[in-house]
Amino acid sequence: YTKIPGQLEVFKTDFNAHLNTENIKFYGYLEKNLRENDSDEEFKSIRTFRREMNSIANTVNKFLNNWINSGIDSSNVDAFTEELKGIGAALVKRIESEENKLYPIYSARNAS
Repeated sequence: YTKIPGQLEVFKTDFNAHLNTENIKFYGYLEKNLRENDSDEEFKSIRTFRREMNSIANTVNKFLNNWINSGIDSSNVDAFTEELKGIGAALVKRIESEENKLYPIYSARNAS
């Protein structure tokens, strides 16, 4: 259990670096491109995805901060595991949603 908070710190660093890159490069690119091409519906969709990801990021970071600070031991490992499963499921759902809805928009814009 003593190694878990350190591993959560590493994940937190990597997760937030990924989000910063995605937020600036990916969403920034798409919003600029869609705004210039008057794709209102797609632009709104991208904005919604961006807001949703910010909400998910806040939830994940709250989870990470909580468990990094409180630590995990035999008395709370079940609660940690349950929360971790929920976070994992939310991230998988998000990735699937991006792959099915967001990336096709990007691919269409990037191909043109």
